[in-house]
Parts: sequence; structure tokens; C-alpha cells
Amino acid sequence: MANEDKIENALLLATLKIREGKYEEAVSHLSDYANNIEALNIIAYCYRKGNIKTKEDAFVLYQEALLIDPKDPLTNFNMATLFYDQEEYNTALQYLETALTQTPNDVKCIYNKALCYEGLSNYQQALNSYRKAIEIDKKYVKAYNNIGHCLTKLGNYKEAQEYYKSGLLLDTSNIKLLNNFGICLKKDSLISDSIDCFKKCLQTDPQISLGHFNYGVSLKKAVNH
Repeated sequence: MANEDKIENALLLATLKIREGKYEEAVSHLSDYANNIEALNIIAYCYRKGNIKTKEDAFVLYQEALLIDPKDPLTNFNMATLFYDQEEYNTALQYLETALTQTPNDVKCIYNKALCYEGLSNYQQALNSYRKAIEIDKKYVKAYNNIGHCLTKLGNYKEAQEYYKSGLLLDTSNIKLLNNFGICLKKDSLISDSIDCFKKCLQTDPQISLGHFNYGVSLKKAVNH
């Protein structure tokens, strides 16, 4: 078997093991391919997801991958994720910008870029990226939710409500959308509508504590009115 075929076979086996939640076995299939960028990324993923080793160990592998190709979009995306998790949003943005030079229409990269801006409370820049994400993929539900959230933060309640509605047309039982839509309605003093929204949220998942809390707050406001 040619070397390239061996690598492809090892990558496939590792991916199958990851789907089974067998992260250590996935790593074992790739141990001979430390000079392959995709293999390094998968091993690092297993370190993080399977708690085999620390984030620092994963970081070292991503660095090794970047030595092979500093502009590799997958590695830069994964590096950005590491820094985002540590709330180092500006550093995460740098890696995402590098990834986007190679894959400018990568929706996940654009969405994560928006998350970083939101983490920095730069809601307008976040909105620009979220909107670009749904221009590329009109069914990217998470972006509708986050656009609504940013607009709510900016006090643009009516516009936010339109985005929540659009998101719910794509996913009628999305708990985050329902809950955040309800919060937006409550902030806009549409108490009865917010109660209905929180009810739907609780019907979808009766265990969601935030839904119970917001439902209770809206009911209290309705009584006071």
C-alpha cells in the first residue's frame, strides 16, 4: 500500500473511532503520521475532547502543524478555538483571519469570528460577521439567534424579533431561540408574547431552568401591569 493510501486509511480509522468515542484508539491509528497536518489536528482534537491530555498538549500539536503550513485553515481555526475558550478573543481573531485568507466563505470561521467580536462586546462587528454567515448559508440557525442577541444588546428590539422569527421558521423547537426571543419581547414590554415564548420553550424542554426563571419573571411583570 502506498504511503498516501496508508495515511488516508489511518485517518479514516481514527475518524471512525472518534465517532465511537474511543479517542485513545483514534490517536493510536495516527501515531506514525506526526508530519501530517490533518493527523496532528485529529490527535489534538482527541486530546481535548477525550481528556487524554491537556489543552497545552493540543496547543503544541497545532504549533507543529503550523510549522508545516502556517496558513493551514483547519489548524488556524482550531488554534482560534483554543484561544476563544480561554477568552483571548483578539488572539483568536488573528488565527481566524489567517484561516479566512484561505477559505473566505467558511461559515464556521465567519461565525466564530463573530463570536469573538461578541466576546469583546463589539456587537456591530459581530453583526457584520453573523450577517455574512447567513448570506452564505441561509439555514445557519445559530447565526439568527446571535444576531437577535446582538440587536437586543444594542436596544434594537423590533429588528431582533424579526431575526428570531426567521430562525424559528428554520427550527421551531430551538430552545436558545425561544428563550432569547422571549427575553427580547420582555425587554420590549411585550409581556404576553414573552410569556407565550417561554411556555413554548418549557414545552420543548420542561427541565430548562432558565426557561422557568424567565417565565416566572414575565408572569410577575404581567401581574404588576
